[in-house]
Amino acid sequence: MASMVRPNGFVLISDCCIDDYANETERKVAAAKLGYEYLRETIQDGAPKSVVEATIEILWNDILMKEFKTSMKKRQAIYERVFGNVETLKTWPTFESEYGDYISICRNGKGA
Repeated sequence: MASMVRPNGFVLISDCCIDDYANETERKVAAAKLGYEYLRETIQDGAPKSVVEATIEILWNDILMKEFKTSMKKRQAIYERVFGNVETLKTWPTFESEYGDYISICRNGKGA
């Protein structure tokens, strides 16, 4: 993506991240923690059974690595290496945590 960004252009990357981890067991626990929060919010929002089931499937996929999620700490290092100028905003949850939903605004070059 970095090679395709025009001068003065940018890329927006929006994704969810889990807590940072050092091994596979920690990765699974971090994925479970994020999935639990999604599931809890889904239930509290009064979602229909089909949405709750889909949220449980996301949790299952994340823990068993059917879908890969990493930590923002690991992802941020890649963005900064490739783009040089990265601004990251956390959109959810509002409380202090490592996991959640993030938007990264990536520009080529330092100070671009």
